[in-house]
Amino acid sequence: MCAASCQTVVSGISQRSARIAYNGLFAPSLIVSWILREVAAFLMEKIPAILMIGVKSQKGPRDGVHYGGWMMKSFVGASCVYCLRLVVWQFNNRERVGTSYGAWTLANGKFT
Repeated sequence: MCAASCQTVVSGISQRSARIAYNGLFAPSLIVSWILREVAAFLMEKIPAILMIGVKSQKGPRDGVHYGGWMMKSFVGASCVYCLRLVVWQFNNRERVGTSYGAWTLANGKFT
């Protein structure tokens, strides 16, 4: 009788503390993401303008950075798209990624 009542009390406490912990982690992450979104919006508007300060004509040295370098910009853009697709693929294939990572770490002696 005591064991059953103790299990009931413990499960109630653990469920409640899990909810409290979840809310305790969710609220700060929500605030941080809102702050970062506002900062990123500001920086995305201002960085191109700051980079062009002092450029008076198209013959300026920084004008080439702004309008040129399309090969590097294309490479960086393609790399970002590839990384984003990889993250989405890993999220959608969690089981396969976890299994292969576990097999790889055991084969290389990481967790032995």
